Amino acid sequence: MDERGSTGFIAIHNVSKVFATADDGGLKAIDDVRLSIAEGEFVCLLGPSGCGKSTLLNLVAGFEEPTTGTLSCAGRPVVAPGPDRGVVFQEHTLFEWMTVRDNVIFGLTCNGPMRSRFPDAGQRAQACIDLVGLRGFENTYPNFLSGGMKQRAAIARSLAPDPAILLMDEPFGALDAQTRYIMQNELLKIWQATRKTILFVTHSIEEAVFLADRIVVMTRRPARIKEIVKLTTPRPRDINDAACSAIKSRLYASMASESVMS
Repeated sequence: MDERGSTGFIAIHNVSKVFATADDGGLKAIDDVRLSIAEGEFVCLLGPSGCGKSTLLNLVAGFEEPTTGTLSCAGRPVVAPGPDRGVVFQEHTLFEWMTVRDNVIFGLTCNGPMRSRFPDAGQRAQACIDLVGLRGFENTYPNFLSGGMKQRAAIARSLAPDPAILLMDEPFGALDAQTRYIMQNELLKIWQATRKTILFVTHSIEEAVFLADRIVVMTRRPARIKEIVKLTTPRPRDINDAACSAIKSRLYASMASESVMS
């Protein structure tokens, strides 16, 4: 696999993104990014806040269109959002007036192709609820869930249509340190059980080292790929052992010249 080529389960080929501005000068968020991600791989996008990581994720999700370049998933061009790509945001985005079960089942009942693919939507929803460890909370409303439980429900909802790809935009960024660690472990269990292809945005070096097969280090805006770091340490990882500490030191050095852009 050419990690910066145009082939792969997720293929990002020479992609740039420029947003319009009031002065018509344009704001370049992404600059000529090439990246190939294999099926079943767990890849973290690492970079400073505001550098363009989320923009790149939104392009893969189909929420934004590239200014130049092309993107494809499983050999099909990305032209719009689709059920092959589940998205989990930093905020849970659950419907507060729906129970956990109804939130998870929603995407299966409002879409015709999903209804035919999963005729027993309730059974599929329950399987996803069980997978994320929320059995017993099916009839609970989001207002009565902890932050970590809300994110579990959001992950279950994203998994319900059985997407090939899971796109995660700092999903644990708003959680306290202990809950974040628990959720990282839970996510790895889910990934090992399902082998979804995961693209995960973070600005935490420790989180990236703990989770990823490969870490794609982005520059400050406009985002380019600065380097790609492959991790071979077996999971579960102790991020303070010698091998992980060496990778963290390398990443801190790589990130030292990058800063938050205004």
